[in-house]
Amino acid sequence: MAGNNGHSGSSTQVDVRIEDLLRSTHLAGRMPGHIESGRAAAAKEPFKIRFTVGLDVGSTTVKAVVVDAETDAILWQDYQRHETKQPEKVLEFLDRMEAKVGIGPGNCRMFITGSGGGSLAPLLGAKFVQEVTAVSLAVEKLHPEVNSVVELGGQDAKIIVFKEDEPAARKRFRP
Repeated sequence: MAGNNGHSGSSTQVDVRIEDLLRSTHLAGRMPGHIESGRAAAAKEPFKIRFTVGLDVGSTTVKAVVVDAETDAILWQDYQRHETKQPEKVLEFLDRMEAKVGIGPGNCRMFITGSGGGSLAPLLGAKFVQEVTAVSLAVEKLHPEVNSVVELGGQDAKIIVFKEDEPAARKRFRP
């Protein structure tokens, strides 16, 4: 798999098999049982999205939220330092989301962002969303009156300016 690692002007070539990655981490033998059994069950049943899961796997913390897909009501959320163990903290969060809310492969859509999100997205079946895009979409939806956002992360800072989109008569992030 090849991809940009989030830093301008540099890209990284990665050639890893998922099985090798799982065996080489502390996750070996600890993947939630619902992932494998759920994939088979989900293939047999119609897919009904009940939950939307958002994960931000940053350089120092993991933030997560589960919302009701129809109402956008927040059902579960957490924010914790990962102590350099991003995959383990994500796994802990997924286990807790499954226990508290009931997320599973057949009932949720997952989005992931952050410096650690790109490498974990394919393992989780999540859609990777670049951080500026994720913040911009959230602000446009939840706070359309905002003109700019300053986001301070563990390893960088971002400033996003929203400009009036004349045809739509609303503010939009313009890349």
